[in-house]
Amino acid sequence: MGRARNKPAGAVCVVVAVGLAVGAVGCDLGTYAKRAEVASAGYVPTAKPVEASAGETDAPASPAVGKWSVDGQRSADASRGGINPVMVGGAAKVQELLDMIRDMELEFDVKADGTFTAKEVMDSRAANYKGKWTLRGNRIALNQTHENGKPVADKMDGTLNGREMNLTHRQQGLVTKFVFRKVGQ
Repeated sequence: MGRARNKPAGAVCVVVAVGLAVGAVGCDLGTYAKRAEVASAGYVPTAKPVEASAGETDAPASPAVGKWSVDGQRSADASRGGINPVMVGGAAKVQELLDMIRDMELEFDVKADGTFTAKEVMDSRAANYKGKWTLRGNRIALNQTHENGKPVADKMDGTLNGREMNLTHRQQGLVTKFVFRKVGQ
């Protein structure tokens, strides 16, 4: 997952989407936070995320259970409107981020016991994630608890419709959307 490194004031921020998280790389946190604050000033969430609770899962026959693979092109297309050029350092940086999303590999293994694992390869870097999920109706929430074996807290939420899962990730004013297809079966 991208981590912020200090740079001189005014340095351009590059935002990197990584699996369940999107982080600032190559900028000081103050600059990034200020851009996020300015860019999200008029932001009004359209749907309340579904929270996952410990021990709360659907029956083993849940349609969420199974392997899911990201559709990079559709994810990049869906994310296009949620990335504010002011936050990421201009239109060229938006395109760079969209290209990374388009080319990423991300697979979830959603298990009947209410847990999931995920593996991601983005920009030649691999990461492994673990967490818990819930499904209420067609609303799904994935709460990440570990990244590469270390405790973290992050989440994505969205909808499950047949063999397609649409997830939204929100972090520091940046909204990225991911489209997954169920593998096999």
